[in-house]
Amino acid sequence: MMLRSASMAALLVSTMIIGVAAASPMPPELKAGSHIVNIGEVSLHYVVRGHGPIAFVEAPGWGSTSEYLRNTLRPLERSATLVYIDPRGSGGSSRPANRRRMSQLIMADDLDALRIKLGLKTINLFGHSDSGTIVVAYAEHHASHLSKAVIVDGWVTGDPDARRTRSTMIDLWKLDPRYAGAIHQLQNMPNVSTMSDKTMAEALARTVPIFFSDPDRYVPILNAAQGKTHLSAWANSAEEDADMEKDENQLALDHTITSKLLIINGTADVMCPYPAVQHLHEAVPGSQLSLYVNSGHFPWIEQPNRFFTEVGHFLGSPS
Repeated sequence: MMLRSASMAALLVSTMIIGVAAASPMPPELKAGSHIVNIGEVSLHYVVRGHGPIAFVEAPGWGSTSEYLRNTLRPLERSATLVYIDPRGSGGSSRPANRRRMSQLIMADDLDALRIKLGLKTINLFGHSDSGTIVVAYAEHHASHLSKAVIVDGWVTGDPDARRTRSTMIDLWKLDPRYAGAIHQLQNMPNVSTMSDKTMAEALARTVPIFFSDPDRYVPILNAAQGKTHLSAWANSAEEDADMEKDENQLALDHTITSKLLIINGTADVMCPYPAVQHLHEAVPGSQLSLYVNSGHFPWIEQPNRFFTEVGHFLGSPS
């Protein structure tokens, strides 16, 4: 099974947050409400909510919208103005004419284009899972415009230890009746190019238990947060193809990151195991590694008090 097919389920509520210093006065593009901004090749749709320093929140690039993020990151809106973004090809954002222009690296470039469009000199990034990969790409290729980055249960491409650890954990967890059905679906995921929006959503829904230490407790929270999110099988397939064509080894470039990093990972995350972010932490001087013991892929759902306090303090502290 290809990496994208295995990881796309983990990215069901994958995300990215980018914090930036708010300009005064607030430009109209950053006032509360729904916006669409043309950044050249595509137009990006985003929703602005909250109070305080500006923070961009991007949905994962494999075909989701930002709705579940708007329903789970509300505590951050008390201390930040959040800009929830649909990435290219998903939700209210437009598709590129060429499906090869759907890679995570190009999605990182979109963030820089949006930074320029809004007149911001630097930004802070916060990415989760697939969005974490996009954050790493931004940190490696747009270092001069990045101040801080928060990476939560992210995947660093090119890291063999994370892949081996995931395989081992899956072999162990499939014996647990709470996860057997989810792992069976994960191991028998249809090729993304053959799925419709409906069949993709149904397949991903069956994998949700694998993302939590206590599925009975936390799966209902995640399901409620998804709302009426419409998933795009086209974006999922296009992102996979574009990433495979580029096939960038981020692990080899981690040493080029100069920004402040806060790296958070659940120790019980099967889909994005923590060895990858441990290597990222070791490669970036001054980075902070915060492991959430016995938490899965969504630590802000399993340990919200610690998560929102830690992230809020990091983003609000001096650069």
